[in-house]
Amino acid sequence: MLERVSNADRRPEACGERIREIRVSNRDTQEDLAEKAQVSIDTIKRMESGRFGKVDSLLSVVAVYQASLDYLMFGKKIER
Repeated sequence: MLERVSNADRRPEACGERIREIRVSNRDTQEDLAEKAQVSIDTIKRMESGRFGKVDSLLSVVAVYQASLDYLMFGKKIER
């Protein structure tokens, strides 16, 4: 059963906010995350402001923090 996700949680800016929250909770700077995810610092800055380019970059951040893509994108774990 799929859990309903609010429109507010779907906003690109909300995803960027969640990325920033995870980064800060891990005591990483934007530079640290860029290095760990092997992307540019500009990519991290864009992501945190809610602008996304390549899916590969987002997946790199997911891998660094072993985060759920569902959580980053929608704010909740979505059961399938």
